[in-house]
Amino acid sequence: MISSLKSTSGLTRGSGMTEEMQNLWTLSAPVKSEYNSAMHDFTDLAFSLSSDYKHSAE
Repeated sequence: MISSLKSTSGLTRGSGMTEEMQNLWTLSAPVKSEYNSAMHDFTDLAFSLSSDYKHSAE
């Protein structure tokens, strides 16, 4: 995740994202993870990839 922020063509280069915005985005990851987990529990759904999953470039 952090490497995508620092690469020359990463998430923040040329996007107008300030350092403060980068910090907020990075520090919010645990909160988003907890929210995602709670929603999975609440809806009784989970994300998974089957063994026959094929990534499409379409």
